[in-house]
Parts: sequence; structure tokens; C-alpha cells
Amino acid sequence: MKTKDILKLTPGEMRERITEFSQQYFELRMKKGLGQLKSPSVMRGLRKDIARMKMALSRQITQS
Repeated sequence: MKTKDILKLTPGEMRERITEFSQQYFELRMKKGLGQLKSPSVMRGLRKDIARMKMALSRQITQS
């Protein structure tokens, strides 16, 4: 998800997306542990998306 798209979200939507992405990341970690994950780059991208959203959320809360 691009930063432009993230900044358009409300804080509530960001929290929901963070929760969804964290759940997806957990599932990918389980697949990796079982040897079922074909592309580890998916995990990397998801982890970066979560970090981008957390940073944008903290900026919005600080500016309010």
C-alpha cells in the first residue's frame, strides 16, 4: 500500500487495516514455519505496510 493511500485513511480505518495486516503476517509466519511459503518477499512487503500505517497513525494523532 502506498503512503498516499495510507494518508487518506481515517485513524479508525488505519487501526482496522493494521489489525488485518498483522493477522495476515501471522498466518504467513506460520506457513513459513511449515515450509509452505513460496515467496518470502510477501512477508517483507506486508511488514513494511504495517510500519507505514503505524507511522502515519502516530503522526495523525500527534498533529491533532
